[in-house]
Amino acid sequence: CPDGKATVRKSRLLEHGFSFQYFSSIYQSHQLTYYFSYEYGFAPIVETSRSDGQPVQKVLIIQSQEHMKGVFDPWAA
Repeated sequence: CPDGKATVRKSRLLEHGFSFQYFSSIYQSHQLTYYFSYEYGFAPIVETSRSDGQPVQKVLIIQSQEHMKGVFDPWAA
């Protein structure tokens, strides 16, 4: 994607053996929490299916950006 973001169904990643249990850092924006494994991160999202209008669990995948680097302080969140 040109903006550095992509979405994929959670089920598709699980089919390929992806584990959501392992990540190296966390970044919290105002709307989403991103879980990073080195330079790539994911945020769990729910989108409405275009075909049947049902909620679908998806993953927003992004590449780390300079403003996302730093020390995470869970007490400041």
